[in-house]
Amino acid sequence: MKARRFCWGLLLAVSLFPAGTRAQAGSNTTGMCVHVPPGALLDACAELGVEWVRMDGNWFDLEPKAGQYNWGFLDAPIKYAASKRLKTYLTLAYTPEWEKRKSDTDGRFHNDPPVSSTGWVSFVTAAVKHYRALGVTHFGLWNEPNLKQFWEGGVDDYLDLIVKPGAAAVRAACKDCKVLGPDLANVGEVDKYLEEVLRRSVRDFDIITHHIYNGFPETGTSTFDGDSYINVLDKQRFNFTRKSLRQLLDAAGYSGEVWITEAGYRTKSIGDAKQEETQAIFYRRALEEQLARSWVTNTFFYEILDCGPDQPNCEIDGFGILRAIEPDPAKRKFPASYRRKPAFDELKKFIAAHPELRGGVITPPSDAGAGGEGGAGDSGSGPPDSGTPDAGPSGPVVRAPRLPASPPGDENFLAAWSAADFHRLGGAQYVRLSAPHNGDADLSSRFALGWTDSDLWLGVEVTDDGKGAPQPADLLWQTDSVQWAFDTDHDRTRGAYDDDGDFEFGAGRQGSIFRFKAPNGFRPMTAVSNVREAGKSFVYAIRVPFADIGVKPRPGLRMGFTLLVNDDDGAGRKGFIEWTPGVGSAKDPSLFGVLELVDAPGPTDAGTPEAAVDTGPSDSGTPDSALADISSSDAGAADDSAGPSADGNGASGDGMADGASADGFADDSPVPGEEAGENNPQASPDRDGGKGVNSGGLTRAGEGGCACSASPSSSSGLSWGWAALGLLLWRRRRFAIT
Repeated sequence: MKARRFCWGLLLAVSLFPAGTRAQAGSNTTGMCVHVPPGALLDACAELGVEWVRMDGNWFDLEPKAGQYNWGFLDAPIKYAASKRLKTYLTLAYTPEWEKRKSDTDGRFHNDPPVSSTGWVSFVTAAVKHYRALGVTHFGLWNEPNLKQFWEGGVDDYLDLIVKPGAAAVRAACKDCKVLGPDLANVGEVDKYLEEVLRRSVRDFDIITHHIYNGFPETGTSTFDGDSYINVLDKQRFNFTRKSLRQLLDAAGYSGEVWITEAGYRTKSIGDAKQEETQAIFYRRALEEQLARSWVTNTFFYEILDCGPDQPNCEIDGFGILRAIEPDPAKRKFPASYRRKPAFDELKKFIAAHPELRGGVITPPSDAGAGGEGGAGDSGSGPPDSGTPDAGPSGPVVRAPRLPASPPGDENFLAAWSAADFHRLGGAQYVRLSAPHNGDADLSSRFALGWTDSDLWLGVEVTDDGKGAPQPADLLWQTDSVQWAFDTDHDRTRGAYDDDGDFEFGAGRQGSIFRFKAPNGFRPMTAVSNVREAGKSFVYAIRVPFADIGVKPRPGLRMGFTLLVNDDDGAGRKGFIEWTPGVGSAKDPSLFGVLELVDAPGPTDAGTPEAAVDTGPSDSGTPDSALADISSSDAGAADDSAGPSADGNGASGDGMADGASADGFADDSPVPGEEAGENNPQASPDRDGGKGVNSGGLTRAGEGGCACSASPSSSSGLSWGWAALGLLLWRRRRFAIT
């Protein structure tokens, strides 16, 4: 490499654009690397509260023969992720064996550059068309091309054969899709590689992506061992060490978003408490650094699940934040089949405490496949029945039938409720705050709604083996209670309630009712709640006049809606179960489900059999008739807050978990693995890329994989003498973390 002179002009340029002074490039969010995951791991991601998952779109898997596409095995997790309100970032990469390739130096085909870009363009075009129909809009072009185990060509091959033709193909196939890259591993001469990518192709990418496994002072970094995480972002250590991302981006005139699409900390000694606590610190620090910079808008952590014990010889075991304890991958369910490392709970807690990290809305996928671009093996199949509520245009749907125009409590009311659209909540929907969920007897519920021309009725049956202390009406969320909310104009405001159609109510076990949110100056509340207890089960019969929410009812009316049940067994609120997120962990109508008024009672929608959503109690609990015995008289204090009063539980929530868990997807075509990262100070050395790591516990030997970067050999103890020599010679040296 030629020597470069220290440039005072560069320092001046950087000083004019300090980090944190740029306009926000995009909404903050976060994600998790999952490969091709079974449903249980997507359930885990939903509980974490991440908005994104990164999946592997391997060319050699998706097009096993020229022109013959095998979409099915990846369709299932993408559809299921969307049903859990998770967006997919799909990395397209890795050459198939049938493609005519340039010289092979290591006996593996996946990292060989193709002779021409013709096959790659055809694949990218077909993949983008197919997966856009399933809701995917963000596509990456290769993974870590600066590492030989993932790309044997040089930077020019990468740009000429992959980036430029690939970006053009994405945009031709999909006008609203985003092109991401180059997803470089932060090792070796990475800054020179990125400098060339930006010089030639900065306009080919909509979002610049990068991988960082470097550590923080809190996780054990040392000044002369190598760049820290912060050095990589925007604080170059010395003029002869690697330039920071911000320096390179400013020099290229790039002011858009940067996503860190891999970051992680390996717990090498499985079960080591100190290493696992350090991993949790790394997760927190990475997100703190993201929030401190307007231009870093997403951090994907590598990864959701350890590659062991599924692969006993996996050389990068320990990066996961879950550890499988059920030996059979096909039998795993979340959370029972996994041990959660401290980083899991730290990430969940951090996201819950920072609603600005949950800033996006996904477009749910269409169940119809792409418009005919599939070839042989294009099954078009969706995910297996997972217990996810019926998904409408804005999320799961609960249908409220019209009730007889007679006072609630008579036999007609009972008949209407017995045929209503009941939705069940149990362990799969539990959000832990201070204690775990201990089965349906601990906390479970089912609910349904109905309506008359004047009132909306909500029936909630709860099974709870403990009883909390009474609280004032405005603090009822701290004890056993039900909270529910409406987005009446269905504008799905993101991240906070607005003042033109958002309402939130609560009802306590002792009969109190409170309105936490209504537009300023809105009419006083007249809703009532009545509760009948029978042993460890109790039933709320709640009447909300439509005038209390400013709605004129009619069949077919749809509005945003969600509900949760709080649990206090005597020591304060320990957790809650929720139909969809949007109230308990943060006030976010964009996460609500849908309430639809229908003209007459009918069966549960055929797309969601009642059995499929029965993740909570069985019907052996309090019978439907219990609802018939509750009077419509006002049995509680009709307290009210006419203004936008917060209930206080947004900051104390602990994440989100909606939908039932799934066992996994039938997939006999697992994805290959990823390499160990430059994880200061304990990253693994350079190693073979064909270990077949898969978050679902499935393996395939001999192939390369997506993403975790490998550390090259490096100098790990630079002396002051060498530093002085470097300064005198004005030469830059590269130091990787080992």
